[in-house]
Amino acid sequence: MLGPLSHLANPLRYRRPGAVVQNGEPARVHCYGVASVYTPEYNRGKGYASRMVRLLHWVLAPSGALGPFPEEWGMAPKIPSTVLCADATFSSLWSDVGAFYGACGPSPSTNGWEIQGNVSTVWQIGESSRSEPLNDSKGWRWMESDEVSKCWEGESHRMIGDMCDQSHDATSSLFAFLPENGVAEFQRLRMLSRLQKAGIYLAFWGLSANSGPQDGLVTWSVELNGPPTLIVTRFRAKEHSDYKTIILGLLEYAKSQGLQRMEIWGLPPQVHEVASETGGQTVQREEHLPAYRWYGPQTNVVWAFNEK
Repeated sequence: MLGPLSHLANPLRYRRPGAVVQNGEPARVHCYGVASVYTPEYNRGKGYASRMVRLLHWVLAPSGALGPFPEEWGMAPKIPSTVLCADATFSSLWSDVGAFYGACGPSPSTNGWEIQGNVSTVWQIGESSRSEPLNDSKGWRWMESDEVSKCWEGESHRMIGDMCDQSHDATSSLFAFLPENGVAEFQRLRMLSRLQKAGIYLAFWGLSANSGPQDGLVTWSVELNGPPTLIVTRFRAKEHSDYKTIILGLLEYAKSQGLQRMEIWGLPPQVHEVASETGGQTVQREEHLPAYRWYGPQTNVVWAFNEK
């Protein structure tokens, strides 16, 4: 895809559904997640990876969005007509090398991916308050994997609606990845074989308000790199009073499955006090740093639903 340099370092990219809201007006857009930027050991330290991800902007962004290609870089990448590219409104990556990618812009004088929203709230399960498991009588019901899978298209519509409600500034743009078309399902499916090998078999993968997911939806996956952790991937409740009930129920469920931690990315600020009351600690992450590059008109850009 990036020409003869691709054997020296190789960034993978995945096309995803996304949405942008500007001045209250929504639009569905194409966007990309960049993953697995890899350089063979014998080529490391030579600048190949940084050059490759700089060139990647020229593959993802629409023609003309980045200005002229830098002359000192030679020829611009050629994009085969069969490759789905050159249509991104934004791209993102999750950096484990700090702000390295911030310097990898589409020209020597422009920035690359900007870190935004590296906030996690973490509970240590052994130290959490105990509660009775959440049940239907408290207004929520547990969902098996098939039920969760059916929620994502509707949830995408609800997320766009929420973004419209939050958009009041004509100088700002809100953007988000949408969970439909397998994006959210990937979080669960990629872990199934590892969970089975670890002897972890989750019966439930989500919670819905009894009145339906339109009034509240919580989903999760599990991470096994480090202490087994329940990772909440979507967390939305209609009533503020529900948040404490949900958190305590999730902690109890995670404990019953032998998990040691629970983590939520981008917990709404209005829930931080509830999180603290239940033993959660909200911190700035130093790994898996979410970073984005915006290819649209330059505005104040806000990453909405910056979740796992």
